[in-house]
Amino acid sequence: MIEPLQRILVIGGGGFIGSHLCRRWLDRGASVDILVHPETALDRLPEPGGRLTVHRAKLDDRAAIERCLASASADIVYHLATSTGHGSSRTAGGHPDDIENLARLLEALSGARHTPHAFIRSGSIAEYGRGPLPFREEQQEQPLNSYALMMTEAVRRADLYRSRLPFPVITARLALAYGRGQSPAFLIPSLISRCLAGKPSTIDNPNDRRDLIHVDDVVDALRTIAEKAEHCPPILNICTGIAPTIREVAQFIRAMTGASARLLHFGEDRQEEGPLELRASPHLMDSTCRWQAAISWRQGIAQTIEAFARAASRAETTPAIRQHAAETS
Repeated sequence: MIEPLQRILVIGGGGFIGSHLCRRWLDRGASVDILVHPETALDRLPEPGGRLTVHRAKLDDRAAIERCLASASADIVYHLATSTGHGSSRTAGGHPDDIENLARLLEALSGARHTPHAFIRSGSIAEYGRGPLPFREEQQEQPLNSYALMMTEAVRRADLYRSRLPFPVITARLALAYGRGQSPAFLIPSLISRCLAGKPSTIDNPNDRRDLIHVDDVVDALRTIAEKAEHCPPILNICTGIAPTIREVAQFIRAMTGASARLLHFGEDRQEEGPLELRASPHLMDSTCRWQAAISWRQGIAQTIEAFARAASRAETTPAIRQHAAETS
């Protein structure tokens, strides 16, 4: 184990997973620098200052990247500023340039005065496509769309640099992450938000299966990899190994929110190849880092529903509070 880890750089630290990761390291007493796109909102994070430093730059700005790296002098660099697979993401990069952004970061780090103990980047178990189940790190990827193909190509690009770098490059292939603070544009928060609001939802391919992982487990895994980086292989699955159907998940959310069953509409499954199951093996993460997911998908979704319900309640009461303040001022 590397001890102590005092300085952390999170590229894409304003995003869903990145913001949770920053808070986790801050809670552990580390100093955290984040690099975000100039237009990224930071409402998920504490106020900058103290042990949190914000750098704003695009990842195609080599000079700005080098200034950030020199200022941060990080023990661990996390690269989470990649596309999410759900439309375009407003991170420190952009979908067409994700692979080149990765290359620029590794080149800048290789020539930096202070090099990190490890560079940890996010990937996706979607890279395995319709490969043998459960997905294992050593098997050949079978990307089914442009997002998964881009993530797979990024792994290949990292491989080209690995032998020339004085630090390990580790890809954490994530299962479908969810949790409090995630955008309603994604599947689970969308279903929760619509059920809480009494709005109908249509679920396509309801018999597809997804390995779901709560964001608290994701950040705990990313922290654990950082602390044991010297013993880690280049690819690690961050997953539960359990994949409920989308139908099961939607029906559980509907029941937990007390919404009417009439709000859920299930579309047809894929006709040719049948339902798609994305389920990975957590065995290597367990044997290498002694890490296992601690939150079941039912527990995690129940917690997420509570968080969304509290946020909705605050949003409803805020206008009334402002009106009261105006009337009494």
